[in-house]
Amino acid sequence: MKRYAFLVRGINVGGRHKVVMEEFCRELEELGMSNVSSYINSGNLFFDSSLMKEELLLVLE
Repeated sequence: MKRYAFLVRGINVGGRHKVVMEEFCRELEELGMSNVSSYINSGNLFFDSSLMKEELLLVLE
């Protein structure tokens, strides 16, 4: 299992269309990621996954 950093640009910038990080983390867990955490409200997420890189990219898209 590998640890990944998922850096999502443009989240929670300017206060419009706010994304709740707890919900975003929960959605990643539902997709099969484990040990999901976020760094403040920046859209920077960290998680563990046993998926291969190509599979992971397809799931995250």
